[in-house]
Amino acid sequence: MKPDPLTARPRGFGRALTLGHFIVAASALCLMGMFLLTYQFLTSRDALTHDVETLAVIISKNSAASLMFNDSQTAEEILHSFQGAPYLESAVIFNLDRKPFARYSKDADKPVLRPETLTAIKTTQLGLATVNVMRPILFKDQLHGYVALTATMTQLYEKLFVYAFFYLAASIVAIGLSLPIVSRLRRQIIKAEERLDFYAFTDPVTGLPNRRAFQAKLLEAGEHAESTGSLLGVLLLDLDDFKSVNDTLGHSVGDQLLQSLAQRLRDSVKSAGVVYRVGGDEFGVILYPLKDTGIVRYAAKRILAAIAAPCDLAGRQVFSTVSIGASIFPTDTTDLTLLVSNADMAMYAAKKSGKNAFLAFDSQMFLMSKNRLELERDIRRGVENSEFVVYYQTQFSAKSNALVGVEALLRWMPPDGSVIGPSEFIPVAESTGLIVDLGRWVLFQACTHARSWADQGLGHIRVSVNVSARQLRDPGLLKDVIRTLAETGLPPSLLELELTESLLMDDVEQAIVFMRAAQEHGIQISIDDFGTGFSSLAYLQKFPLNRLKIDRSFITRLPGSGDTIVTAIIGLAHSFGLEVVAEGVETESQLEWLQIAGCDIIQGYLLGRPVSEEQVRQVLAKRSGLKISRFFRQEV
Repeated sequence: MKPDPLTARPRGFGRALTLGHFIVAASALCLMGMFLLTYQFLTSRDALTHDVETLAVIISKNSAASLMFNDSQTAEEILHSFQGAPYLESAVIFNLDRKPFARYSKDADKPVLRPETLTAIKTTQLGLATVNVMRPILFKDQLHGYVALTATMTQLYEKLFVYAFFYLAASIVAIGLSLPIVSRLRRQIIKAEERLDFYAFTDPVTGLPNRRAFQAKLLEAGEHAESTGSLLGVLLLDLDDFKSVNDTLGHSVGDQLLQSLAQRLRDSVKSAGVVYRVGGDEFGVILYPLKDTGIVRYAAKRILAAIAAPCDLAGRQVFSTVSIGASIFPTDTTDLTLLVSNADMAMYAAKKSGKNAFLAFDSQMFLMSKNRLELERDIRRGVENSEFVVYYQTQFSAKSNALVGVEALLRWMPPDGSVIGPSEFIPVAESTGLIVDLGRWVLFQACTHARSWADQGLGHIRVSVNVSARQLRDPGLLKDVIRTLAETGLPPSLLELELTESLLMDDVEQAIVFMRAAQEHGIQISIDDFGTGFSSLAYLQKFPLNRLKIDRSFITRLPGSGDTIVTAIIGLAHSFGLEVVAEGVETESQLEWLQIAGCDIIQGYLLGRPVSEEQVRQVLAKRSGLKISRFFRQEV
């Protein structure tokens, strides 16, 4: 079984560091010592050579007369006068026949240098033990003999030995003095390693092990489970709507909430497993060893209950919920990557089912994921093959009954002749990023059509275009809108961008910045599906809006149980100076009730289903000053 990366620490690292320091320091000192001794040897030998050569010149000048007058005694006296030179080993004067004329030697038994051993009249030979020098004896440029000197290098080596001894002693002292420093440095490095090890595997906010630790432990537990035939459970958790806490209460409160929930997760799981923070608002739980699959469901129920309890933060109660997905090894899969992927699929299925729920992975989820991938492929193909078209649903004034606008709705018409509604493909397009290109294309088509209607004298009709969450996060969205208006020539006042209430609450500040910038260019802004999100009166006051669309779920209850809330919404919107659009109107009674309640604009199947641009143009051309009428409902 591999060591736990959270508790593993380097063993023998201190000894290795000390030994490494010693080897490096000793090697460096040895190299430096060799360099210094070599340099000292070469400079000392050069100095010795210069002294011997100078001495040879002096003897040569003083012994010329002795050779000329054949006075060997005087020549020997001259040689013996230099016996005080400590390096002089021997000195010999030779006549022209190269026979010794006079000589001096510290050791009579040692052979003296002979001219035959030298290759030139004037030469210097450097050896490891001696320096040999021969110079000619001249008088008025006439050769009379030779002088040959041999100098010993014994004293030079003695000095080098002394240098080496003191250098070695100094090096040993230096290494000895550095050992306490190295030891202290070693302890500091080990502590730093431990801190780095801790931070590498620990989330700094919650103190929980992080994603890296999760992956390492999963690999270790998976290998052990495979070898022992035991069970391994993985839970993936995603906090529901955590972003709204950061946006409304601030990141510091969000961090406090994470810390509180992390402790609750620890308490819920206890010794059955380990909790990890694997993402911003995502957690993972490894249940191992897992004695029974029922423990997974039991742990999930405890977690759901613990997270749902209110947290007292910043003087207020904060409520949280969590969506949980689970997968079991080897029941669901023996591949650890798929194990996590399965738990992730189950978690998103739980979130899609309404949040605050737990779902265990089953094969149906895999099929749904496979179908989703196939749908993504088909969408990409549909974009390439121009299978998408823009339909329009009309909007009428509840007071004047005049046609005041249309909403652009995307439809997918594959080669089989069917028509696929946005609810089937928009979520996939949103998650894959295809919605950005699709949205840009819809915007261009809608603006082009609206401009075309105006040019044909069919009226200046406002066109509403929906903006998705992915589009709103695109920093180039406003530039795309402005460029499209410029290219199509549509007045900005005839373009309305619809943003859902939940979309606005995902990032309030970003949404407000975009809406204000759009309105500065004359573009209309409306909130779609109002009443289904989490906006408050304070935010409604901050949002720069022109219109508010009541969600169809409230309209379907008119007249009846929805009267009170719809009346309140209409009154609220009017108090803020906003027009109210009722979408999903399907009955005469609903229409009449909304007209009496003061609703401004009506949209729904009662007045017209979504139709193609050509059909809209035909109806506009056929009827001037179009009003709400049963005839139009039939035409459209």
